[in-house]
Amino acid sequence: MAHKFVGARFIAPAPSDKRLASRVFILQLLPTAFQWGIRPDPGAINRAPTNNRTYISVHAAAQPGSRRLPQGLINCFSQGVHDTDMIRRLIILSLIVLLIFNFSGIMKRFFPIPYQSTIFHYAWQNDIDPYLLSAIIRTESNFDAQAVSHQGARGLMQIMPDTCHWILQQIGGQPIDLEQLYDPDISIMLGSWYVADLSKEFQNNNVLVLAAYNGGRGNVNNWLTEYGFSGNIDEIDKIPYAETRYYVQKALLFHKIYSFLYADG
Repeated sequence: MAHKFVGARFIAPAPSDKRLASRVFILQLLPTAFQWGIRPDPGAINRAPTNNRTYISVHAAAQPGSRRLPQGLINCFSQGVHDTDMIRRLIILSLIVLLIFNFSGIMKRFFPIPYQSTIFHYAWQNDIDPYLLSAIIRTESNFDAQAVSHQGARGLMQIMPDTCHWILQQIGGQPIDLEQLYDPDISIMLGSWYVADLSKEFQNNNVLVLAAYNGGRGNVNNWLTEYGFSGNIDEIDKIPYAETRYYVQKALLFHKIYSFLYADG
């Protein structure tokens, strides 16, 4: 069942819609492959040397519901192909066909969510989007629990010592050893509370929340009054800090990817 977030959250597309969108996305790449010498044509292999290069035509689409590669590709590889350009084209087309039928599974290998149960636990506890939280962690530390910045931010969510002390004061927590910021559970617990606090201040505007997480809430409030920055996604270029501009763009991209890949459960 698709996750549904209230308020400023999102409604994930139905699984069937997502699979269709994935296949349409990959099918848009097929014309490029065909321009490289692979033409969609029923039949196994049709060799026709032209300008000392071998072109082939294959039936480029598998039958609906089938995960098998086109028979033309299977026959071509089984007979042995020695033309380098042709092999390259066949490999590209094979990968495209594979992506069409397993897009989500392949993309999840490039965009995993380590510590997923912990992320979801604290996201639900603080009423924030778990995929936004995942995107922040990916942007901050690339899910490296031992990450430390040159400014002293530590752990998965790159929490500064002063920020850690302030959060603990706000939630009534006991002081902790700063080495505990490398603990994934503690980092996500503190960081998720902080994201929720920023979300309340900036009315669930993800652009402002991300900008504040990276550049500081005080700076963001100044940008809103002094630079005419409204927090609209079309105005990210108005963020005066280059690092924060890039951070916001990168985190928003990861948020979109994680939501697309995982929101259908």
